[in-house]
Order: sequence, then C-alpha cells, then structure tokens
Amino acid sequence: MHALVGVTVLFSVWALLCSADVAGVRTATVAEFEGMALAAEAQRSVRERALVDDANWSELERRFWSSTLSNAPLYGADSPGTLFDEGCTSWNVGNLPSLLHTLDHSIMGVSLPFLYWGQWKSMFAIHSEDCDLYSINYLHFGRPKQWYTVPPRFAKKLEHLLKPIYPSQFASCREFLRHKEVLISTKVLKANSVPFITTRQQRGEYVVLWPTAYHQGQR
Repeated sequence: MHALVGVTVLFSVWALLCSADVAGVRTATVAEFEGMALAAEAQRSVRERALVDDANWSELERRFWSSTLSNAPLYGADSPGTLFDEGCTSWNVGNLPSLLHTLDHSIMGVSLPFLYWGQWKSMFAIHSEDCDLYSINYLHFGRPKQWYTVPPRFAKKLEHLLKPIYPSQFASCREFLRHKEVLISTKVLKANSVPFITTRQQRGEYVVLWPTAYHQGQR
C-alpha cells in the first residue's frame, strides 16, 4: 500500500473466519482478532484515548495522518457474511433488492456482503466500486469511521492527479486505483484542488455511495 507520494504504508491485513491462509494474508477468528485489537488499544496513551472520549476529531485526524508510517494497524478484511437478522426486512444489507440477484451466480462483496473488522488507525485505500456500482456500508458497532469521498464529477480530476505519480502502475493496469493500494493525504487533495467530502459514520448509521465516487477512510 502506498501513501502519496510513493511511500510504503505499514498495514497488516487479516482474513477472519477462514480455514486456510491466502497469499499475503493472515487468518484469525473474530475472538483472536478482538484480543489483538484490544491489546493494541491498551498501548495507546491516556491522552490519545481521551481524545476519542472527548470527540476531538481534528486532533485525532492529525495524529492519524502523522503516524501512517509507523505502528501498523490490524484490519480484518473481506469476511463473507452479515450480522443482520434474516427477519430484518428493511435496509438489510444481507438481502437488498437488486437486479444483481437475477444473475446466475452470486458475487462476494457485490451481491453478497462482506464484513470488516478494525481497530484504531485501520484504513482502506482510495478506490471506486467494481463496475462503477453503488455501495452501501453499515457500522454495526465500535468507534466512528471516517470517510473521505471525492464526488463522482471530480473522479477524472483525481485520476489525472495520480497518473503522473504512478505511471508504471497505470501502464500495467488502467484500473490501478481499484487495487486499493494508494492512500492519499487530504493535504495533497487540497493542494491540488480536488474536492472531497469528510463523513464521520457513527454506530448504527449507513453510508451510501454513488457510482464512480472515489473513497478512502479509517477508524
């Protein structure tokens, strides 16, 4: 994973509830992941934890961006499943009406949901959805999740900014940004006049994104 410009970000990705390791990905149960996340949380300073309790978001955001090159966070990504009860008939992410259900097969993460498990500083790289589809995200529990979203009408402006910085990656794959390998500082976006919207998702809230809306974020 890269942080603009060209710096490797320390990042540990885990697949939860899987029976075997996948190349580059370690596996753990949810309980094991929770234990590791809580242990990492306990190592945070009293002052830093107080920032969360006091909802001092601007200082938390500053600390996040100033520490992306150290103290690799854990991220439990792409775990098939849903926490919605089957009897839930309204806004059930596990069973949303969609034309995708007319396909002959299901697509994980598209027509079937994924679960993601995080801790302080867990992040996801900037990307837009496969096939430029809509996306929907629900925060079941835990601390707030912060999103940075570039509106669809400015998607090309973002791509034009990044192509000269990652020429070989774009040359090998024009859909390079869908690989989820780049994290862009908000200072870089502002300096290059790329508009973005900051959204703080609280527990029990949905985030719905329009097609071609590039987005990244962190816990």
